[in-house]
Amino acid sequence: MARPFIALCLLLVCVYISESYIGYLILFSILLSTCLFLFNKYKQSTNLNWLWFIPVILALCWIRLALHHHVHHHDPTTESLNLQDKWAIVKESTQSIQSADLIVSITDKHESILVKIKIDSLCHESKIYAGDSILLNGILHLIKLKAQFDGFDYNKYLLRNHIQFTGRFNSNKIQVVPKKNFDIVNAANKANVYISNLLFQSISDPQLANLLIAILVGNKSEVSTEIKNLFIATGTAHILAVSGMHLGMLYGILKFLFLHHVFKSKKIQKIQSPIILCLIWFFAFLTGFGSSVIRAAVMFTFLECGLQLNRISNAVNILFASAFFMLFYNPCILYDIGFQLSFAAVLSIVLFQPMIKRVFITSNKWVNKMLEIITVTLAVQILITPISTYYFHSFPIYFLFSNLIWIPLSFLLMVLGIGILITHFLFIPISLGLGMVSAYLLTFGLWIFSVLEKLPYFQLNQLVIYPEQLLLIYLTLFLLYWWLHLHHTKYLYLALSCILLSGVGHMIRVIYNSHTNELICYHKKTNSLLDVRIGQTIYSFTENPTSTVQKLNDYLQYHQVNEYFQIPIDSNSIHEIRLPQTISAYHSIRILINRIQPKADGTFQVIYIKKGAHSFEDFLQAQNCNIAILSYNLSKKARAFWISELSCNQIPYLDLSLGFQTLKL
Repeated sequence: MARPFIALCLLLVCVYISESYIGYLILFSILLSTCLFLFNKYKQSTNLNWLWFIPVILALCWIRLALHHHVHHHDPTTESLNLQDKWAIVKESTQSIQSADLIVSITDKHESILVKIKIDSLCHESKIYAGDSILLNGILHLIKLKAQFDGFDYNKYLLRNHIQFTGRFNSNKIQVVPKKNFDIVNAANKANVYISNLLFQSISDPQLANLLIAILVGNKSEVSTEIKNLFIATGTAHILAVSGMHLGMLYGILKFLFLHHVFKSKKIQKIQSPIILCLIWFFAFLTGFGSSVIRAAVMFTFLECGLQLNRISNAVNILFASAFFMLFYNPCILYDIGFQLSFAAVLSIVLFQPMIKRVFITSNKWVNKMLEIITVTLAVQILITPISTYYFHSFPIYFLFSNLIWIPLSFLLMVLGIGILITHFLFIPISLGLGMVSAYLLTFGLWIFSVLEKLPYFQLNQLVIYPEQLLLIYLTLFLLYWWLHLHHTKYLYLALSCILLSGVGHMIRVIYNSHTNELICYHKKTNSLLDVRIGQTIYSFTENPTSTVQKLNDYLQYHQVNEYFQIPIDSNSIHEIRLPQTISAYHSIRILINRIQPKADGTFQVIYIKKGAHSFEDFLQAQNCNIAILSYNLSKKARAFWISELSCNQIPYLDLSLGFQTLKL
């Protein structure tokens, strides 16, 4: 196999996704490889002896996943933990001016539990680093997986990383003991904070200083939400994440210095690879060993090793090798959006940039250097666009222009930042001068954003890609790559077939959504909402009509909803909506607020129980309603009472405190 790590990485991904059925997967792979091996021995036509490694690799992957799950995941027996003088070890630390977000490890009943905590009212001088010990007094709450449709599911993200409890503490209720022994992660954390402080002192404008810190060392905690959204909307969010682009610039500078014999010593030339790798990992150390920069450093390490082994033709294999080892070490990063985007970006550059570059080649070397930025930017978007649209439902129209400005700008800022750090120890006025130049460049970059923001069609929003479409889009792109690379027409026909299937799948979705009815229950902050979807129309019932109701935008787009009506919920009111006879077994849906009424034939009756509801004997009769809905604003005592009563009388119910829930009508 010319590229074995592609198969290994895909096998590991399949094992992790199908973790619940791992035994069946291993059994199937053993049977399949045995059959193919026997077939090969019988026919003696095709060499399939390599297939024996499939069950071995699958078993190895399963053992690794089982070990990872055993070490990091524990089934909690309580919904809260009361900590009394409990020591914890800080694993990760992200600090802003007056607070800190920490991931800590706590030992409870001889088990190590990962906990996410927030420290408030933290003094500016107080710093908490990874590896420090912290004494906690307070209550931790169990993280529950609440169903939701819109936005990023933070609880699911934490649970996938085996973080099971959260808590909030005031700084006067904790005690921090710095780590005494040397720890590389602790030292990296301190180096990151120290460098951030030096950069902050070099620029008088705090907003620009925090932006420079984000670009150089990846600490975005003090960057304003408005600036972050501008980077996202213009397709330049990667500038704020110290990752492949930043290390790529550093790698390019070092390669340029060695190739052009700036370091003339033959001894240095012979050990250029160790020097380059040491400097790359030293840069990762200075940025605090963030997850994105570690991924990029691992990839460049494999790339440099491949170059020294004269295996550059297998750049794709090198990329998959780095992904395989990262996934093998920590399988949780498979669902990390940052990992998916960075992997797709590098793969896109490796596959498509050489093809695009051949189209834009000229005889002028300076024009070619500018065109190289364009080709890289275009190549990145090929594999990035589908997955970013799938997650964020938007596409930046002017991404090419904004990247043409900000990629060279970020390179200059990296050089200036390094200059600021060096000159700070030599001659501070020069450091301040370089800080002023950096401030002017940052101001220019933000001005470019303000100009782009005023242009028409600045950003395409409300874009929806369904999971099956995402799979077909990537299959189409890879088939087109093979067609352009191998010049086999069959790949073009297969790509066109995938496009056709994607279109047919979308039409089926539209037809299905227009012929279904659904009851949607959710809450936004303290506002309970009950939506009724009739085909592509939604009737939204809200308890607080005076506030700005946040719609389920992702849900509306996903189901192609084109009409939206808002209806206020009044106490003891009745609402009835007619249902199309052709797509429902009921002719209407009736919503009763804190009251009861005999159920009519052909009516789907919903009892909405909100604050102020009383217990009615006749309500507790199953024939009076199809389902009961408990408002988010009910007190704990009232909620417990109604759950008990409804369960005893076998009346189905939905509890809005559990998050987003749906019910087909």
